[in-house]
Amino acid sequence: MRAFIAVDIPDDIKVRLLAAAADLPGDGIVPVKKEAMHITLHFLGELDAKGVASAKEALQCLETRPFEAALAGVSCFNPDFIKIVFAKVSQGAETFSAAYASLAEELSGRGLALEGRAYTPHATLARVKYVADRDALLGAISRLDGTGFGSFHVGSMALKESVLTRQGPVYNTLYELQL
Repeated sequence: MRAFIAVDIPDDIKVRLLAAAADLPGDGIVPVKKEAMHITLHFLGELDAKGVASAKEALQCLETRPFEAALAGVSCFNPDFIKIVFAKVSQGAETFSAAYASLAEELSGRGLALEGRAYTPHATLARVKYVADRDALLGAISRLDGTGFGSFHVGSMALKESVLTRQGPVYNTLYELQL
């Protein structure tokens, strides 16, 4: 099964994120569904039962305390080749990054392969299939960059399964760690 570790976002903030995604111009832009919005810590890819157990053990070793987080501003990773548009973590980014690093050590120590990219905590607003007017999209991103989406209490992190369907991914929580 496809799996990842993430933090869920409260519904009231998801509504604001959806409104921002609706302001992104272009037919090739696919907003993330409300029920699929989250902040990923680690994408683990395909795991068998042993891998899921190892990921759960790694998550149980996390020593992060509950913390406050906030989402504000909109960006993309590469303005020349936009694949996703996301909301930035404006508060709590250091805690997310520390949890990411701690989990990376625990996961790799259990033999789980990890992505080699640098980690930037974020909530994906939309996936970009193609860009008809890059300047219009970059202009919308720039206009939304001052948008505050709200703050929330992070009291748990979850190991989730991602089931791919024709209607988009469906996420099921396999294990939730209370911080």
